[in-house]
Amino acid sequence: MTKPDISTNQERFIAAVLSTRTIADAARQIGISERTAYRYLDEPEVRAALDSALDQALSTAAQRAAAGMDRALATLYAILDDPNTPLTARIAVARLLLQAGPRLHETITLVQRMESVEKRL
Repeated sequence: MTKPDISTNQERFIAAVLSTRTIADAARQIGISERTAYRYLDEPEVRAALDSALDQALSTAAQRAAAGMDRALATLYAILDDPNTPLTARIAVARLLLQAGPRLHETITLVQRMESVEKRL
């Protein structure tokens, strides 16, 4: 995350933003005022470094989520198929699967379309 065009304190602020719920919390965590935090966010270099750090964090989270999808689906199907599971739980799982499947398909389709457009550009 180290960037030569941002200060050490700005780097600390970016790390704090990733680990706290609000900008005010991030500012408090590293000992700067909220006003200074928002001034940092107005700087293009800080904003670019924060965007890059957020992209990396989201990419890591997506990879971790994808790694657990097979197990999660197996668990859902086990609940759905278990006659000893209460009917309300089985219905909830069925509803979840019926909603998630089309959304996942739509997301994959949109990503493929975007990649196709990007290649043409």
